[in-house]
Amino acid sequence: MVLGLTLGYLKDKKLLAGYLMFYAGEITDWSLCDTPASNMKLIKKNNEYFIGYINDLINTGEEFKIRFGLILLLSHYVNDNYIDYILDKCISLKSNMYYVNMAISWLLCECYIKYKDKTDKYISSLYLDKFVLNKTISKICDSYRVSISDKASLKKRKV
Repeated sequence: MVLGLTLGYLKDKKLLAGYLMFYAGEITDWSLCDTPASNMKLIKKNNEYFIGYINDLINTGEEFKIRFGLILLLSHYVNDNYIDYILDKCISLKSNMYYVNMAISWLLCECYIKYKDKTDKYISSLYLDKFVLNKTISKICDSYRVSISDKASLKKRKV
């Protein structure tokens, strides 16, 4: 955890990039993933530079490396430039790994809150497996930033 948090204070993007995959290999639970990922502010300031590294993490096939990549997207990329990329990753990433599926659900929830019109069509069994769909809807419905009518509409999509 200390290493992950320390990486968040680096000011050199090349140095941080060099440590991302190494640190990802040290992650053994969600807390070692989520807190450091959200603390890496240099990534938010250099989205284009880091997107390839994040893509590499997501493509490893390893549960916590994938989650780390997804939480980096959640923390630093939910913006106009990357919303389509994120939605594509979320609907194309099929996994039976619990922590990956939870990260996808959380990421889709935040995308729905910030980009409802773009995200809403993907909150469907046409795009998501049963677990991810139901968990995404649950997470959206837990938010105070979503209207009661939107929550009621989403709950009808649960399977």
